[in-house]
Amino acid sequence: MPIVGIREMTAEAGWRPSGDTIGESINIISVSDSEPDTYFSEWDFSEQEAINIEFEYTPSAGFGNVSPIKGRIKIRTGSGLLFVVVDSENNDPNDVDQIIRSIRKNTNDSLKIKKRLVLGREPIWRFVLAGKPVRIDVVTPFGGVQRISLQKESSIPDAVTIEDAEGNYPVDSAEVEFTRDSYSFDIRYFEDKLTISSDNSSDVEYIIQVFESALR
Repeated sequence: MPIVGIREMTAEAGWRPSGDTIGESINIISVSDSEPDTYFSEWDFSEQEAINIEFEYTPSAGFGNVSPIKGRIKIRTGSGLLFVVVDSENNDPNDVDQIIRSIRKNTNDSLKIKKRLVLGREPIWRFVLAGKPVRIDVVTPFGGVQRISLQKESSIPDAVTIEDAEGNYPVDSAEVEFTRDSYSFDIRYFEDKLTISSDNSSDVEYIIQVFESALR
């Protein structure tokens, strides 16, 4: 079940890792340039420069044994997004954030990565509504987090409906069902990360393309 960390970034034309490591913690296994197949029909970034880096990350030594984490870095120059993909089976979601921090720390100005995902509320709403929402929690005007009713009208007094919240309240977290061909799978959006309940690499790429398309 992959976890995908997302950040905005800018990369100079032709940027590639300068060696076989990124800092002391990330060993590069391979670097490739390839245009991904189009899995999402509304995706408009098929001609962007796409840099794919397979890596092995060794966390800082703590108590006990430290196991390396393998994953993929996807740099998309057209959408201006960086995706870090790791398998969640044996890893903490916070590992993804640590990997991104390590990349930020050990790249120069030719690859600039923002600390957090700050796209604004509209693209996140477009992404969430591209599938079938199962649960959406929003940040209220008072700073709290509230689960909204997915019905346009609710019998619960003072309930925030999806019609009220859409585009008005920032999405804090969401669970969404996506359907491809004859099967469905869920994703969870929370804290600049997507957890995808499918081990199919094309499903991961499909979700990335849906997310990129939400920027339009």
